[in-house]
Amino acid sequence: MSLDLEERIKNARMTKTERQIADFFLDNRGSLYFMTSKDIALALHVSDTSVIRLCRTLGYSGFKDLQQRLQKDLSETLDNDKYVLPYQKLPEKTETSKDIGSFQFLEKIQQNLANTLSKNNNRSIQHVVELLLASEHIFVAGFRGSASAACYLGVLLSQYIPHVEYAVSADSGCIETFLGYGEKDCAILIGTERYSKMTCTLADMARNAGCRLIAIVDKLTSPLAYHADEVLVADVSSPTAFNSYLGIFFLIEAISNELNRYSDTHTGERLQLINSYLSKLGLY
Repeated sequence: MSLDLEERIKNARMTKTERQIADFFLDNRGSLYFMTSKDIALALHVSDTSVIRLCRTLGYSGFKDLQQRLQKDLSETLDNDKYVLPYQKLPEKTETSKDIGSFQFLEKIQQNLANTLSKNNNRSIQHVVELLLASEHIFVAGFRGSASAACYLGVLLSQYIPHVEYAVSADSGCIETFLGYGEKDCAILIGTERYSKMTCTLADMARNAGCRLIAIVDKLTSPLAYHADEVLVADVSSPTAFNSYLGIFFLIEAISNELNRYSDTHTGERLQLINSYLSKLGLY
């Protein structure tokens, strides 16, 4: 699949049905060359008109036009699971994972990290850091399952960069704090399906304000990724009923590592100053 198609999907405003079809395109790149729009419609229980409409939304004349532009050498794979509530996953997950011990679980986690690595590249991480360093203010947000990742990223960034704020509670304070952000500022939004309304609202605010937008998500078709300046994708699959966030934490650590490479005298002085105050307070 060509990167061109990925960019078109990322920059397209789609309906729920269109996102479902787009996920199918991304997840079945090796088979699209041999399928018709009717094949896809039958597989997804949608109309072939919906498939063709999405192709036109993405800027193609139709499905055949999309097929002709695809390349065969892209290795990215995206998860295509429909979201269900955790308790609905539990019976199936319990059955499939009851024989998974600690070492097998470790293998699964290693695969998650490998999948996350394959979905991103060094240039994307570098671009994230460049956007952060060029911004006057940085706002990090993530809620419920993503809250711990947002908090961790916010704390890490504040060690390197001044004027970093982070929000993990979806209340009116998020809107009030972010309302003053503009073209010289940056928002980092972390979210997985089901995407919270607050995170989606913050993404809309960032786009409307011309704010730089970085999305850390589970799918390229996430509404948070729409017109983002950079999108990082993590594998969040898990043998348990809940998402695994280790892939997201891996991306956060990768950002921190890249920031280390950009560190200068000012950063060192900032870290020393922070440490001097924390030491006085016994906050180790």
